[in-house]
Amino acid sequence: MRFTWHRVEEGIAQARAEFEAERIPEHTLGKIAHIYATGGLIALATDTVYGLTALVGREGIAKVFAAKGRPREVALPVFAPSAEGALSLCDPHDQRAAARLRGLGEKFWPGALTVVMRRSPAFVADLGGEDPASVGIRVPRGAVLVQLLERVGPLVATSANLHARPPILRGKEFFLPENAALMKHLDGLLTDALSPIGTPSTVVDLRHAEVRILRAGAIPEAAIWAAVD
Repeated sequence: MRFTWHRVEEGIAQARAEFEAERIPEHTLGKIAHIYATGGLIALATDTVYGLTALVGREGIAKVFAAKGRPREVALPVFAPSAEGALSLCDPHDQRAAARLRGLGEKFWPGALTVVMRRSPAFVADLGGEDPASVGIRVPRGAVLVQLLERVGPLVATSANLHARPPILRGKEFFLPENAALMKHLDGLLTDALSPIGTPSTVVDLRHAEVRILRAGAIPEAAIWAAVD
């Protein structure tokens, strides 16, 4: 599997590094971590579609909303490196939801499942949306992406495209004229020679007594219901 890392400045891809491995070389990983730590915005391949990612902090979150043109009323989800990492962001007193998250996580994580939970009082990031007490969380598949999450911590992540436009599925699409406005917001781009699956994650709401599927996606609804039961 071949990955290519681009440093992006003023919408133009600059320095480039290629590697063929399941792990990012330490030198390149350090550069990526530094961009995240300084509030930077990085687009990268996920197991569903290309995503815009930033650290869970005010500057990075603002950059994601600005790059995508996403209304603040539409909350940003969060990537976590593991189910336990996801649970650390959730209300520790909601044991029913935590048990359901663990069950679904054992079945579908890492993978294309996003769960909406009541958040921990200690998790105060402004992710947008109409309910500041909730958070959507996913544990994505892919050794490189998990390596990043383990290094820098949870990331806000949303599909790499202007709001209401089709998501980007191939790295070369970033260099098309129609995506020039998006590129101007980026500080880095990590592309994968393989294309993502192209289907968004299934979104499941665990905040209530009854489980709700908020969005159909890569995981069939029947599989969700079977896992919940």
